[in-house]
Amino acid sequence: MLSSLREGSKTWYMKALLGLLALTFVAFFGVSGNLTSAFLGNVNALVEVGSISYGVNDVQTQFNIQTSRASQQNGSQGILNLDQQREVMALTVSELVNQALFEEGADRLGLVVGNDIIADQIISQSAFQAGGQFNRIAFDTYLLQRGMSESQFAESLRGQIIVQDQYVGSLFLGVTAPKPLAEALYHYYYEQRTAEIFLIDAASQADPATPSAGELAQFYSDNQESFRTVPTRMATVLWVTPDSLAADIEITEEQIVTAYEERGHQFTPPERRFLEQAIFPNVETAQSTYDAISNGAAFGDAVAAALGVGADEIGVVRREELLPEQSGPAFSAEVGGVTEPFETAFGWVLIHVQSSEGGVVPPLDEVHEDLRLGLALEEANLVLFDYADLVDDALAGGANLDEAASDVGLPVLNVGPVAHDGTDGEGNFAENLPFDQKVLTEIFSLSDGQSGQLIFTDNGGFFFVSIDEVIADRIPDQAEIADKVSAAWVSERKMDLARAQAEEITEQLRGGASSDTVSTRFGYDVIAPEPFTRSGHTGGLPSGLIDPLFGVEVGDAFSVDLDTAMLVGRLTAVDIAEPGDDVEEWTGLVDQLKFSMAQDLIVQMTEALRADIKVNVESSTIEELFFNR
Repeated sequence: MLSSLREGSKTWYMKALLGLLALTFVAFFGVSGNLTSAFLGNVNALVEVGSISYGVNDVQTQFNIQTSRASQQNGSQGILNLDQQREVMALTVSELVNQALFEEGADRLGLVVGNDIIADQIISQSAFQAGGQFNRIAFDTYLLQRGMSESQFAESLRGQIIVQDQYVGSLFLGVTAPKPLAEALYHYYYEQRTAEIFLIDAASQADPATPSAGELAQFYSDNQESFRTVPTRMATVLWVTPDSLAADIEITEEQIVTAYEERGHQFTPPERRFLEQAIFPNVETAQSTYDAISNGAAFGDAVAAALGVGADEIGVVRREELLPEQSGPAFSAEVGGVTEPFETAFGWVLIHVQSSEGGVVPPLDEVHEDLRLGLALEEANLVLFDYADLVDDALAGGANLDEAASDVGLPVLNVGPVAHDGTDGEGNFAENLPFDQKVLTEIFSLSDGQSGQLIFTDNGGFFFVSIDEVIADRIPDQAEIADKVSAAWVSERKMDLARAQAEEITEQLRGGASSDTVSTRFGYDVIAPEPFTRSGHTGGLPSGLIDPLFGVEVGDAFSVDLDTAMLVGRLTAVDIAEPGDDVEEWTGLVDQLKFSMAQDLIVQMTEALRADIKVNVESSTIEELFFNR
């Protein structure tokens, strides 16, 4: 069903559906559930919606997908802290619940799709066509590659059509965007404004006089909270991967040569053949065509003479991409040759092998390093678990992590200081922290002085963590951060100067002074960005400029405080947008309005389904299985 929803997301109403999946997780994730009830009932059911249930594997699979997406967007080198992981799990549960609700809702209405519609859908899919016609071989190959039967594919497609077109889709068939509302929104979003801007950077202001000790002490006292550190930890980490062990494993030349003799074929790129075929109604026609080709006729000419149409091009394929009855003849024939006639479910077939590539074992010198690395990794994987057991036993015997690692000849990493987000608390990535979310999670799950248990990584390695020091957040004494306090005082004084100058420039602009006069008097260049819209182009200037710009009349001046600089400007022109100005923009806005209206309908439908269909989420069990050990 998930694949069906993904495919259906190409339509605007399904984008509305999928866009709401994350909005309702609180309603579901807070549903009562406990560890006891989970194991008294279905031990695998973590999420139950009506007759549909999702087990540990279902939740884990979707959680991994969502974690990967979130990690790619996360600003901390792709590492998610424990709170972020819980947010991802909430989103995962939300998606599973919503998709099940829609399936249950469709099923309760008894929605059905006839076999004729399914057949039409299959026949019309471009992936199963050749020359504008349905290609049965392409369809069977597709099913073979995915390990699906024809009936399984048909039922998957049937579910997709029922949910998207009949159930969800039917809600939006009559959705239209009210023209007065669309026009009002168009005026609002596409109105353009033009301004002349001055940028007053605090850093460019003159350095203030050196502050006295009393001034710095007062500044520190007034702003102590801004100097508070973030909580961090120092840890020792034993991080072992097959690659790290393989680097120290010696492989002899004899081993490499033996491996080449035994495995050289593994480095052989699979043979790919460029094939074309013809399907004949009977063996007599196929045989006569084959005979004509054997006597010198070109494949295409002989096929056209026999069938009245040209041959079908299969394209460049590997052996496993063909059906079993095709692959043998096609890859046994000589390059440039034609197979003898053979029978398939579609008729008698001749295949012409136009060309071939790959299939040749590379020389030893080309794969020498790959073989050496492969053999070293094999040995590393064999001994990796032995190392893990040795360290685990040493820790159980009272050794600390440094001692246990040293006893077996493995180096440790001194990690930290490290904060919850994977930084060092100063905005830099923490020193020596392995690039693995599990390590960060383990570091912040242990107490000061505690050593963790053996944990295996997704790349086939393992690690242990020992906490050396827990550093609580605090406000340092002024003497500890004297330079930082002094720099902050200077920055604030410069910003005060920038604000005062901005106020003076604003008053002069309001008084009617020309931008050239102001520029000459204060020494700032006039910035004339491209026209602004409320949601569009800002000419490279901060987006915080937009609200003030749309809150004044033509000729009015305004200022924007950016903390490190000031923007001062004057509105010079307003261009009211009309729907006919840009057809593409108008169409896009109407579609977006439909999208928003669709979201409202889906929210109402989801609430109705929740009221009628029992939803149970074993939140305590999920917490226990995924976040507690």
